[in-house]
Amino acid sequence: MGPAVNEGPRILLVSIGRRADEHTVRAVQAYRRRLPPAWQWDWVQLPDASTGSLPVREVLAREGRRILERVDGRLIVALAEQGLEDDSVTWAARFQRFLEQGRPLALVVGGANGLSPEVLMRADHVWSLSRLTFPHELVPLLVAEQLYRAHSILHAHPYHKA
Repeated sequence: MGPAVNEGPRILLVSIGRRADEHTVRAVQAYRRRLPPAWQWDWVQLPDASTGSLPVREVLAREGRRILERVDGRLIVALAEQGLEDDSVTWAARFQRFLEQGRPLALVVGGANGLSPEVLMRADHVWSLSRLTFPHELVPLLVAEQLYRAHSILHAHPYHKA
């Protein structure tokens, strides 16, 4: 069972790394504004844990703990290169199935080192946007666009041209 009729999905986008630049924030907000007002959609940017002296394993572990604290109780979609690569129509159908579970959804984007094994193991789904490598600062914008595109596909809006 999904959200109540007048209630939209509850979505949290969590990303690790330096704060997004003004242009990226504005672009993410532009997609967010296109979604129905009932959608409860938030983006949390967490600082990376690298200090220059920590081994990558420890950086990932620290970032993973921060992420898991933020997403507790949510259905977790981790964005990682080893995830399933969907086209937009397949992603929209998968997204709809997630919403039908009625749980808040967390989309998680790792930092420059990726995501910790703990986050990947806890994830309900691991999603790859592409076989290409993107700057991790850009991924929240791509996710925001794909959320809007999924909504458009599911509601037969002309934004998505098949």
